Amino acid sequence: MASINHTKRNGSTCWQIWVNIDSNRRQIWLGNISRSRANEIYSYVKQLEVAIQTGTSISPFVSDWLDSISDRFYSKLVSSGLVNPRCSRTIREFFSERLAKLNCSVRTRDIYQRAHDKFYDFLDCKNPLLRDFSPEAAHDFYHVYLVELEIADTYRNKTARIIREFFGKAEEFELINRNPFRGIKISTDADRSRQVMIDRKSIHEIIGKASDIRWRCLLGFAGLCGLRTRSEIAAIRWENVNWDDNTMIIPKGKTKQRTCPIFGDFRAYFEDYHALAISNDPLMVLQGPIFPNCPSQTQLTARLNRTVAKAGLQPWPKPWINLRSSCESHLILVDRFDIETVSAWLGNSPNIVRKHYLQFIGEDIDRAAGVEKFANSLQNTGESGSTLKEKPAFSRMVEHEKAGQYT
Repeated sequence: MASINHTKRNGSTCWQIWVNIDSNRRQIWLGNISRSRANEIYSYVKQLEVAIQTGTSISPFVSDWLDSISDRFYSKLVSSGLVNPRCSRTIREFFSERLAKLNCSVRTRDIYQRAHDKFYDFLDCKNPLLRDFSPEAAHDFYHVYLVELEIADTYRNKTARIIREFFGKAEEFELINRNPFRGIKISTDADRSRQVMIDRKSIHEIIGKASDIRWRCLLGFAGLCGLRTRSEIAAIRWENVNWDDNTMIIPKGKTKQRTCPIFGDFRAYFEDYHALAISNDPLMVLQGPIFPNCPSQTQLTARLNRTVAKAGLQPWPKPWINLRSSCESHLILVDRFDIETVSAWLGNSPNIVRKHYLQFIGEDIDRAAGVEKFANSLQNTGESGSTLKEKPAFSRMVEHEKAGQYT
């Protein structure tokens, strides 16, 4: 265990700490300082030694102390084997390196990059070291800077979570002692203010106004099968379609590869597009992407909004996400498929479905409004128009018991 002693040098009392790491006894020279200050440093050194021997993490107090000491004294701790060398990597250098090594889809990488760009704008052309970014700056980034940008709460929370994740990686790799975002509570609530439920009938009306067979099929993939637009629609291939089993394999993208049914009300649009593709050679076996040269996300959204307007409907916010959400809600709430089954078909977890996708539908509200009031309800005014057609079950039971007394 660590020990502390003092010695006389040139008439002054000098303190030193001895630590025992890997059976090697090393000295940390403190010099001519007060006894109280020497004991304070000794207490921190003992905690560092115990953390190494037990394989546990250091306390926040020790972490803050390590951040406050000078580079010269910190190098003494490094020489004694108590700590790793201080990180000299900048935020931009580390973030760019980790993003390049991230195994994710192109769209996810783009989302991460946009979050990083927001963070770089906050740094205002500065490029501080990872260890120099303070919890106070992290607080100002989330609670001040992103709020002043007047962006949606979900986008603000997502951006802050991404930055926190990358600082968490730096902490995991022992490049920093503490994640500056650790004590900041970032909301994970779903924003349902822009959710719109598009019923199945309206989706068919929109598809009916499509300008060509290819566009009708693409809209069917999004609105009737719930595929992600554009990533999954651009990736699906003809060889992934099994017409006999009514299934299609959705290649690995944002999630792992999965099998999805060819839903009954979509098959006619799909067969029309297939017939068009093989019209020149009916015996040809199609291979390659179903939608080669698929337009960009912006072009697809603009064309969808024009088609929705042609159908006499008002374009809605988040057009493709709400199509996917409406499809999933219809399968669960109307067609009564199990939520685990639907989430496996559409490539997300049941928890994500409940939190972000599942919507209320008009049929549920109408059915709830048609429920008859109880006789003892506060809504019952006692007027003849509000009486029930049938007595409550409890009253019928009491009458049956009374009749039994005279049997």
